[in-house]
Amino acid sequence: MPLPKSLVPALRQQVTYVENLYLDDVDKGYGVILPEALKRKARNYQFDMGWYFLFSSPVLTEDVYSEGIIGRFHLHESVVQRALRQAGKDAGILKRVYPHILRHSFSTHLLMSGTDIRTLQMILGHSDIQTTQVYLHLADLTVSKTASPLDALLGD
Repeated sequence: MPLPKSLVPALRQQVTYVENLYLDDVDKGYGVILPEALKRKARNYQFDMGWYFLFSSPVLTEDVYSEGIIGRFHLHESVVQRALRQAGKDAGILKRVYPHILRHSFSTHLLMSGTDIRTLQMILGHSDIQTTQVYLHLADLTVSKTASPLDALLGD
């Protein structure tokens, strides 16, 4: 799934910011802090730019599992939740706005624009089609708006 073109400049700017943060951290002897499960799989991760989080924490912290190791973890999920909630309020959205609702909205809009359920299943990474079929309840809203192919052939 390609990125929306409108997001590319902001994401490039974020990547540049993180690259500079990484270089500054490495110069000072700081690295990245990973969850324990990832540490066991990754080698030499601490000073590898590939492991730096795209949305890194603005503050350095001590790794609670490795004494004396100071580095950067990912941005806490509550920061994203608060920012999204505020954006919803600023936009005048009365319903609750939270990160997972973006996934639901994206999926629903894809179905309503004609994407088939199997393609949506692949995009969302669902192993079972029944999980994806949750989004079909909204497809019923568009049935009455669907034009007959015969109308197009006859020019109606």
